[in-house]
This record gives sequence, structure tokens and C-alpha cells, in this order.
Amino acid sequence: MKIQQVVEAVQASFGRDISVYSPSFLRRCINERMKSNDVSSFGNYVDFLHEDQQEIEQLLCSMWINYTLFFRSPLDVALLEEFIFPGLIQSKEHLNSPSIRVWSAGCASGAEAYSLAILHDLVASKRAATIPVLVFGTDISPAAIEKAHQAVYDRDVMVNTKLSWLERYFVSRGRQYTLAPEWKGAVDFSVGDISDRQFTSPPGSIFADFDIVSCCNLLIYYNPEVQKRIVEKLGRSMVQNGYLVVDQSERSIIEGAGGFRAVSSFGNIFTRI
Repeated sequence: MKIQQVVEAVQASFGRDISVYSPSFLRRCINERMKSNDVSSFGNYVDFLHEDQQEIEQLLCSMWINYTLFFRSPLDVALLEEFIFPGLIQSKEHLNSPSIRVWSAGCASGAEAYSLAILHDLVASKRAATIPVLVFGTDISPAAIEKAHQAVYDRDVMVNTKLSWLERYFVSRGRQYTLAPEWKGAVDFSVGDISDRQFTSPPGSIFADFDIVSCCNLLIYYNPEVQKRIVEKLGRSMVQNGYLVVDQSERSIIEGAGGFRAVSSFGNIFTRI
């Protein structure tokens, strides 16, 4: 399969460099699009791409992973709720800092970004703390960011959410949950491509200095060179001793990158050193 022909077609039509993705992921996306269009050979699919601009767009969109969950990893949620947010609140109060800063990079439809805002509220409420949290969410997909603003989620996205949290932060409507109106402004969402060399941090954040950066289920889809670039970018966006949250499948990438230390032998949270 001559992937370069597809890379060039997408670049010419949309100015997107899909060579940043891993070859195996690219092949999978192309094969799925070939099946969807009942195209039997790669050569015919390349011809199809040159004839149909909409198919190029569909292929590109298929590479934008929108899978997400609220409170994705119970182990990481426990670390955030019992250790990380309480520690940050205590430190910020001691230093008289204005806020805790959080970035959800590759936030998809917003579940992980909202999860972080909710966890902060749960901890702050218990401590009667007044230190606010500023949460920023970015994703490459404009459609995903629009869904994040709407904040309407199917039940399968809520499987890890405690009943008391559902009742406190969501409104149930049939088989869907909508974030309570007073929480829809809890995250500043914007479109941004984390693999783009020019993109450094959420535009609304003005500056970086994040206490927590969450980047789950994203790194594994990029080639090793781009993975390294993204991890370095995330590290630069964090304060010293800030926290990086990744997916279980990406733990080895962070361990091999240098500059980070695991917070615990379990879970997938690292601190910048």
C-alpha cells in the first residue's frame, strides 16, 4: 500500500499532513474507508480520492479519534481526588496563587475536561476552598468541540460516573445525560492540533503554566517522532512538578521520553521533573 499517495492527496486538498500518524493507524483508517465505499483495491481508492473531495474529508475525519469517557480511569480518578487536587489546593492557598490551571489536550467531545472540573469542585467543596480551577480543552475536530459545548452524552460515556455525581452535575433525559446548565461554562474549549509545530497551548489560556495536563488516548496514534514532539510540548506547557495524565496504553511512551516520573506504581499519572 503506497500511503504516500494518500498523504499527498489529503495535503493537496486540505493542507493537512497525515504522515504525522503511525503507518499502522493510517492503513487501518484507509482500509475502513475502502470497505465503506466498496472499493476493492488501493489503486482504485487513490483514484477515488482524486475524483471525490468529500471522500478525502471523510478519510481525514476518520483519523480524528472521538472516543471518550467521563472519569476514564478509576485509578487515576482516585489519585486526582484523594491526592493531586487536595495537594494543589493546599499549595495554592499557601502561596496565595489565583487558580489551578488545567489543560485537556485532545479532549474530543469534552468528557475528560469536564471530569477534571467536576473533580476539582468535589475536592474544593469538601475543604470549603476558594481556589478556582481554569480548565481548557482543545481538539483537532471542530465537530467534537461543538459537541463539547453542547455537553450531551449517551449513557455509555457515563459508565464510570458515580450515581451521586450524576445527580449533582447532570440532567437525565431518556438515555442521555446533559451537563447541568451552570457547568456548561466550566471549560474553555477551542480547536487546536496538538501535532502542529505552531500550536503550543490553548489560545484562551494566554500563557501555559498548567498544573495538570491530560492527554489520554492520543499519543498512540502518532508516529514515534511526533509522539516525542508532543510529549516535549506538553512538558514545556507545565509548571515544575506539574502532573501529566495519559492512557494506560501510553504509559511506556512517557516512561521512555524522560523528564517525567510516575506518581504511583499504579495509574497513569506522571509529574514533571
